[in-house]
Amino acid sequence: AGTGRADDILEAYGFMTEWLRIGSFPYPMPDPAPESVCHSAPPEAIDPADLGLTVTVDLPASIPAGDTASGTFTVTNNGTGTYTLWWGYEVTAYLGTGTDSISRFNGGRKLPLTAPVLEPGDSVTGRLDIATDTCDPTDGYRHTPGTYTIWGHVNALIGPDRSRAPFEIDHGLRLPPVSIELTAD
Repeated sequence: AGTGRADDILEAYGFMTEWLRIGSFPYPMPDPAPESVCHSAPPEAIDPADLGLTVTVDLPASIPAGDTASGTFTVTNNGTGTYTLWWGYEVTAYLGTGTDSISRFNGGRKLPLTAPVLEPGDSVTGRLDIATDTCDPTDGYRHTPGTYTIWGHVNALIGPDRSRAPFEIDHGLRLPPVSIELTAD
């Protein structure tokens, strides 16, 4: 399922399709299949409330399975500390259980590197893209329709020193778990 366009390209261009991919994997799937590209939860991710921060996520309630869920995250500093956040391809979010991913890393989307300083009372919003294709070739190319949970983190540094980003991360701030419905085409 979900390979219709790839089938059309393969039929039309045949031998010239060595580059043809669906999500993370070549099409058609080779035998033996490629290795899994699934990730585990970053162990350093913490609850933002521990730092006086809140993080919210705004995503569509549903998208077609295999598409990218595009939305935003907002970090608000409700505390007294100053933080430098940074993201680009480093905003890591997946479909998954909270400990293991079932979708691929969205990092290939190369968003511009951003490093805002968040003073007490400030908020900042960034873009969040979540790939919904599979990260394990045994699961096929895309997930079946259903309800899934996203999880991930935003990188943060304590203090206003931007020169340390992205090399010295103090904390990975957990994104709140958000459900998203993957629908059939």
